[in-house]
Amino acid sequence: MPPGGGAVPGPQAEEPQRGSRTRTLLLPGAIGAAVGLVVGGFVGSILGGGADDPGVDADLRLACDYASSLTEDFDPDAVIDVDGPVHWQVLAVSGHAQAAAAADDTYAELRTHSGDLLTGTQSLDAALIEETLTAIVHSCQDL
Repeated sequence: MPPGGGAVPGPQAEEPQRGSRTRTLLLPGAIGAAVGLVVGGFVGSILGGGADDPGVDADLRLACDYASSLTEDFDPDAVIDVDGPVHWQVLAVSGHAQAAAAADDTYAELRTHSGDLLTGTQSLDAALIEETLTAIVHSCQDL
């Protein structure tokens, strides 16, 4: 013990780097949420009915509307920011597109686009996300 009666200072523990740890934990969470959206949409559309189900129209309308609004003022930084709402809106487009395609084969093209959006969000590839959102908008015009 030192002369003043206090404890002997030991080696200081290093502070963990918060930024990199948080980002590392968020990406798997985002991937899990995306898979949950797609599986939930798929199961919901199977249990909810087929092409006559009004949910199909709602899924289609939401996917098309979201894709259209996201392409108007596309912000590459916003779509890959897992802490922001735009990233999750892109995942919502994917989930609704997948649900519509699962319920009605008329929308099968949206199934491919849904997968591409998931790939883009998982890899944080803003260019792929933008390209796919634009493809969804074009597909929606043809429906």
